[in-house]
Amino acid sequence: MPAWIGPPTPMILTRNKRVRG
Repeated sequence: MPAWIGPPTPMILTRNKRVRG
């Protein structure tokens, strides 16, 4: 389940940016 899609956390945001970028 994509947790980064749920609560916008700084740790998840950085991970999402790294995974997307």
